[in-house]
Amino acid sequence: MNSSLRTVVVMVLAACACPAMIPVAAAQSDDLNLKPVAASPSRPRASGDRPFGVLGDAPQADPYGLARGGAFISPTKFTLPLSAGAPPLTYNTFHYYRSPGSASPTGYFAQLDVPNGALVDLVTCMYNDSSVTNNVFGALQYYTTDFSGASATQTSSSLGSFTSSGTPGITFSYINFAPFTAHIFDDSTFVTQQYYLRIDIANDTSFGGCYAFYKRQTSPAPAVASFTDVPVGSPFFAEVEALKASGITSGCTATTYCPTATLTRLQMAIFLSRALGLNFPY
Repeated sequence: MNSSLRTVVVMVLAACACPAMIPVAAAQSDDLNLKPVAASPSRPRASGDRPFGVLGDAPQADPYGLARGGAFISPTKFTLPLSAGAPPLTYNTFHYYRSPGSASPTGYFAQLDVPNGALVDLVTCMYNDSSVTNNVFGALQYYTTDFSGASATQTSSSLGSFTSSGTPGITFSYINFAPFTAHIFDDSTFVTQQYYLRIDIANDTSFGGCYAFYKRQTSPAPAVASFTDVPVGSPFFAEVEALKASGITSGCTATTYCPTATLTRLQMAIFLSRALGLNFPY
């Protein structure tokens, strides 16, 4: 560990490769703290251009790291109707829900609940179009509120949508959109940013929820460097700035990071404990 560099720690924390490195370290070290630790097996993935091969293959995401994650938005979350008089969704069958008393499709909303800053690249929704006249419509919508002026201004846009026209029965559809970074609040412009899923169903169509797939990412680097020895052009600039902004490190001095200095086990304990939020036993 005495030969480890701060730069290496930055790369390890940014890639969250700690668990994957443990078996190698255990095989080469006499440290008994490493011997009992086993790495979790990698989750098998199907080949193809989709990040998950099976609908519903959305593992619970770790609270840290850059690995892929998934969130299920249940139909019971769609509690915000487009019109004030719309009836609440009610259970139909097999955990699919419908809009009772709605002879034509009625819109309902649910907030897209993913980690702030996550890169969302796929949303798929399940539904049952059992109607000969009505279709199911789904969309991913983006809302902003700007508080920087004398009065707040609001805008909205659709990032992508689907319709069940021509696809009757129980099936699912992808909402096609360009991958986006889910920001909740932008401090620089005082803009709140919210993402909502919309589903339009009637009393003869039903809806089973949506899956959102995403990947965490390192936060964008600032325009000005915090440390003189890790300038803007450094290949590790974004990762070092992310460590500082997260409170994981404050540098070796007020203005330097000392990227080539050796890392002690005491310093490693500080870095990892702050990065992972260790340790609450309940």
